[in-house]
Parts: sequence; C-alpha cells; structure tokens
Amino acid sequence: MIEKAVKPSKTIMENKASENIPSYIRNLPPRPVDDMERINALLQFAILDTTPEKEYDEITLLASEICQAPISSIGFIDQNRQVLKSNRGLTDVSPREDTFCNHAISKPQEILVVPDSRQDPRFLDHPAVLNEPNVIFYVGVPLVTTDGYAIGTICVVDNKPRELTQRQLDLLKALANQVMKLLDLRKNNMELASIGKQLQERAMELQDANKELESFNYTVSHDLQSPLRSINGFSKFLLKSYGHQLDNEGKEFLQHISGSAIRMNDLIQDLLKFSRLGKIPLAKVEVDMNELATEVINEVRKEKGNVKAEVKMQPLKVADCDRALVKQVWVNLVSNAFKYSAKKENPIVEIGMTEINNQPVYYVKDNGAGFDMEACAEKLFGIFQRMHTADDFEGTGVGLSTVQRIVNRHGGKIWAEAKVNEGATFYFTMAT
Repeated sequence: MIEKAVKPSKTIMENKASENIPSYIRNLPPRPVDDMERINALLQFAILDTTPEKEYDEITLLASEICQAPISSIGFIDQNRQVLKSNRGLTDVSPREDTFCNHAISKPQEILVVPDSRQDPRFLDHPAVLNEPNVIFYVGVPLVTTDGYAIGTICVVDNKPRELTQRQLDLLKALANQVMKLLDLRKNNMELASIGKQLQERAMELQDANKELESFNYTVSHDLQSPLRSINGFSKFLLKSYGHQLDNEGKEFLQHISGSAIRMNDLIQDLLKFSRLGKIPLAKVEVDMNELATEVINEVRKEKGNVKAEVKMQPLKVADCDRALVKQVWVNLVSNAFKYSAKKENPIVEIGMTEINNQPVYYVKDNGAGFDMEACAEKLFGIFQRMHTADDFEGTGVGLSTVQRIVNRHGGKIWAEAKVNEGATFYFTMAT
C-alpha cells in the first residue's frame, strides 16, 4: 500500500521556521511605546556621530578600572543604531537589534547584569558571544534623562564570567549620572550659543536700524525743517505785508498755517532729541538735586513768562547721575506741571522726595487737569501719546517718552498717580 504524502500543517511549519531563528532574535525586547519620544529626547543633545571627547573617554576608563574589565563604552541608541561616543574595544556603530544595550534601555530604572551570556537564552547564540569581541560578561547602566527616557548606556564587558559587588554597581551608576550631567551641560551650551547667535543677529539688525535712523535724522534735519521754516516765514511775511488786504478769516488762515508749521518743527526737534538719547554716553557725577531742580524752575519760569503757579520745594538728596540728561527729566516734568495746572485758579506745583526701601524717590506734583489712570495706563509713556487734546494743551507727545528713556538708562523707574481735575504726581528713581 502506497502512503500519500501529507502536507505539514501551518503550525508545524511555523514551529520549524521558529527553530531556525536564533535565540537572541526571538528574545529581543519589544520597543517602548514611547520610543519616538525617547529618540526625540536623545536628538536634543546632538551627540550622535560626534568626535571623541576627553571627558567621556575618562569616564569609560574609570568604568573599566572599577570593574577590572578590558572593554567599556558610552553609547546612544536611536531608531536603528547604537552609536558609541566613547569606546574601549567595541565597534563604533552597530545595528540596534544586535546590541546588549538594546535590552538595557528597555528597563530605564534597572541595571542590566549578565554574569555569563553563554547561560542566558537572550544571548547564548549571539554573534558577539560566539565571535569577537566574545562578550561573556556584560553590565549596562541606562543613561536616563530628567524626563525618564533611557537614551543609551554606559556598559562594561569582559571575556569571562564575572560578578560585581554592590559597591561597583553604585560607582557605575554614579558614572552614568556624570555622563548625563555632561549631556545636560552640552545642551545648555548649545542653547546659550543659539541665544548668543540670535543676540548677535539682533545686534546687527539694530546697527542697521540705527544707520537707517541716522539717515532719517539727516533727512529730517535738512529736508523737512527747511520747507517748514519757509512756510512759517512766508506766512508771517504775507500777514505783515498783505494783511491789510485780507479779511479776518484770511488772517486766521495764515496764523493757523504759521502755527502748524511751528508745531511740526517742534515735533521734529523733539523727535531728534529722543532719537539721540540712546547714543549719548552717561557721564555720571554726584548731582545736587536741590540745586538742579531750582535751576530748572527758574529757567522754565523765564521761558514760559507768565507762570503763576506757587512752587513748593522739599529737600532732595543728591544723586549719582548724568546731570545734563537728568536736567531734561526735571525740565519735562516741571514744564508739564506748570502747563497742566495753568488753568487752575490757584495752581500749585510741589517738588519733593520720599523713600521706598531706603531708596530716594523724587516727585513732581501738581493740582492741575490730571488724567484717567485706568484709561491712560498703557499709553502714558508711549511716544506720540497724549493725555489731553491739542486744543486743551499744547505739546508733541514726546516729553514723557524722553523722561522714561533717560530714567531707564540710569537703571531707575518712573510711574505716575493722577485723578481727573485733581492733578498728577510723577515719581522717578535713580539706580543706587
């Protein structure tokens, strides 16, 4: 009787096929579910495929000395490779699945110790065990980031079975911590370098902007002020020479043209002064603020001519500052106080000083028009920002911006308190 050949079942075929797969392949650890996040954490250090560095080589030397073993390395595992940063006796780059360290990173909080790989089903037929470099003993300490990702290992290998003491394992763990500190330092240095580069690029942009500003200032000084002076001059000439031929409305038109030209010229002058503030080097000296404030009051009174405000002066402490620039602070604040209190029946301007945390705080206070703090808080020191209309009070909207810029350059602060129709107080400090 002739027996018919029976086709092997699928299960039998799979079992036979499985028998042909090396044990170390069958026992590969599954990849972590967060492996892409782990790889991204590794890439942040930009350590892969970089040249050897003394600091890492010294750590692998110490690892070999601690374990009295000939082979040691510091390696990192990306998606498909193990790349060694420091290497004593191993291949610099290997497929991820062929490495002992691939097992070590699967449990970030544990040290993988293989006393004799020939007795371990995970490695007994591994090519690195059967051939060079004959990995019989292996210990791998995961290199773990602060976020808990095992990005690589520091490992030690020997060609004979070994056991390590707890002291040796603790020392290897300490070396792994040192590797992570080196990596963190590397990352911080890269971030600082990136910030430095950005700052350098920003500085170059500012230089270009300053050059453009200088060019603009030149244009403003020469190309804009000249026609404004002509407009103002011709308006006055027409009014003087031909005013008798014009009715009252025509005269008002000419006066309006002349006044607008004057206001525009004042605005240009204020802008030019404001733009130059950042370029003027500070010439700090000890300044008698009493003397300076008194000087400013007298000069502003003389310039305005019809100032009727009563000035109350309190004692002021000396300040270490640039006298010329800080004089401009007093000029702007005192001028504003006179201007905004001028419509009061009994205008009062007070100049004084208080202290906060033992630091002098100078102030200029008036009982004038004041303003709405809530409505004006965001724009108070902004350039071209005005608290009142041009019909109510003249001005260009540059004065307080200039004051703030000067105070900031001295490392101080400026702020205000005000109420509508009750006046305003401006406070400022100088860095001590």
